Amino acid sequence: MISSSSSTYPVPAVWQIRFSRGDLGAILIYSALGTSSGILAIAAIAAGARLGFASAALVAIGFAIEIFAVLRSVRGRVNPRISSHGLRVRKGALVLVRDPGIRWSEFLAAMTSGSGFVLFAVGVWSESFSIPYGDSADLAIYPPVALVAGTLYLVRALRFARAAEGELEISPNGIRKGVRGGTHTWSAVVQVRPAAIAGDKRGGAWVAMFSDERKEELRVDDACVGATTAFWLLDFYWRHPELRFELSGVQAIKRLCNAATVSNESQHG
Repeated sequence: MISSSSSTYPVPAVWQIRFSRGDLGAILIYSALGTSSGILAIAAIAAGARLGFASAALVAIGFAIEIFAVLRSVRGRVNPRISSHGLRVRKGALVLVRDPGIRWSEFLAAMTSGSGFVLFAVGVWSESFSIPYGDSADLAIYPPVALVAGTLYLVRALRFARAAEGELEISPNGIRKGVRGGTHTWSAVVQVRPAAIAGDKRGGAWVAMFSDERKEELRVDDACVGATTAFWLLDFYWRHPELRFELSGVQAIKRLCNAATVSNESQHG
């Protein structure tokens, strides 16, 4: 383990606001859905419907964990982390694994919510419990919808379980995000600019690199070092092509842990 410096990275001015509209929207939606599911769980246990309680409780727990994942993402942006934990050198490239707290939170959230939806469908079809305030039409529609939703959540959980999912790979040749993402060469990078958080309907923190189009922005808040540290790493090696050879060895990790990737010429500090 490489020791960390007592220095830190400055949070870019446009990232100093704590939550984007997308972050707040996600928290509010998950809170409302989780609370509703919790109320249904209490009603189910009061009625003696244990399977109904289990399904509603699992869904409520899943939404609560989703909120934790959002808060974890925000924390890594406003409180920069400097550590070699999660950094790898693989096949001549520096790899930033996905933040374990976010990765496993999203896995558990998808697994518990998905299991809850599947249990709901099974419970209604087996007549283990009934749908409150529902009629025959609801009995016909809700279980298939819950089964589809549960299946999608479980598939999502399996995707999150993959170790390489969401990794940020930075090499002397270029940048790649995720197992299915293509590699962008450094010659394609025209800027390294933190996208404004205020008013952004998306969740997380994004960096504009390849154009001014939002679809080309790179999400970095789920990196193991957090959004701010990842931003300065990308910014430094974009501005210093003569030092990109460091990305194929431990030199880049040492530089990051010493908080030595803040470029004096950058206007984002």
